[in-house]
Amino acid sequence: MTSGAIIMAIAGWCGWCGAYVYVMESGSCPAGHDPGWITGHYEVPDPPGWTGGPLARELPAIAAVASGPGTSAGSERVAVPEGVAAPEPPAASGNLAALIAEASDLADRSVRVERSGESVMVQSDSLSAGRIADVLDRALALAPGDVDLMLAKVDALALGMQFKTAEEVLDEVLASHPESFEARTRKEHWGEWGNVFTLPHWSETATELAAPMVQDFGQARSVQMVRSGVKPVPAIVRIVQPGEMAPSLGSQTRSVWEPVWSATPSGAIVAHYLVVDDNPADPYRAEAFLPLWRPEKAARMNGYWLLGQLAAADGCFITLAEGTRVIYNRWYAFPATVKAHLAAMVGRLDSADAARDPDTFRQAMQWHMNNFDLKVVGFEQPLSDAQAGVGAT
Repeated sequence: MTSGAIIMAIAGWCGWCGAYVYVMESGSCPAGHDPGWITGHYEVPDPPGWTGGPLARELPAIAAVASGPGTSAGSERVAVPEGVAAPEPPAASGNLAALIAEASDLADRSVRVERSGESVMVQSDSLSAGRIADVLDRALALAPGDVDLMLAKVDALALGMQFKTAEEVLDEVLASHPESFEARTRKEHWGEWGNVFTLPHWSETATELAAPMVQDFGQARSVQMVRSGVKPVPAIVRIVQPGEMAPSLGSQTRSVWEPVWSATPSGAIVAHYLVVDDNPADPYRAEAFLPLWRPEKAARMNGYWLLGQLAAADGCFITLAEGTRVIYNRWYAFPATVKAHLAAMVGRLDSADAARDPDTFRQAMQWHMNNFDLKVVGFEQPLSDAQAGVGAT
């Protein structure tokens, strides 16, 4: 280090103290709470007249020890001792995206999900869940009333077994946003609806499919739900063969996704189409289907409930992979026509005569494939109401 350079102290947010504090050389807070309680580390000048022992001086050292919640904290929170509170960091207090990323990272490190068929086992601990809720509270201080943040807080509190408080926050959301699909579904199906922090974390920078995404695609689920930050969003996932896509495929390659309501003789289903312009003379096309019968329990990955989540979304990820290696991954904002068509489909959902079992669903798929020209889906113009199956009857 250059002679004369100022070596800054390190501070961070102690989830147990509920405050920004200076960080000790051991990685703990001055009140003795273990390194796992400290998040959002940042550099600060030394506190004036500090006599509390050696302070941390290097961010990398903190990252190495702050791997999870410790056990030295007592059963109750304590007041931050005088002189150990640090100023709020400009980046953390003013950057909403940084706080959302911090909450997402905490969830990635502390929530374990095991799948066996349709069963999902979730492992977490109340201390880590409390830390996620603390970060979300800091985010809500910057964006009061944000529905996505409040719903994420509901799920964090539920992970921490704070069910009464979680329901109180949920009721706040419903009081101000009664139209929210996610809020209504949580309320009506409390204990059944999937927690957002159990969904695989996903972004445009992802390079490998998460294991649950591979498993879902293997079960013929090309519409999936993933977590973007702390928000559930849809993803259209296709696994292609090596060399199937043209060499010109790149991050700027355009793509389009269209849903189609199909009232077949065997019952109603939803077909959906993906077109990726890897080769303008012969673009990649994929066709898939959603069943619409309503199961006994509310499940995010059931076709009936996926349609509702799609209609509530602003867009979806479009992801192509060779094996688990992602070769194309972009966010597709739904155009107004797709939003309108999805809303119309949801409006029909409960009154429709849907294909109601696997056999009739297969028959409905076959009828649709025999009677629909998938080449009408393209880039020149969106599907009309009639082509999307939602025209006036």
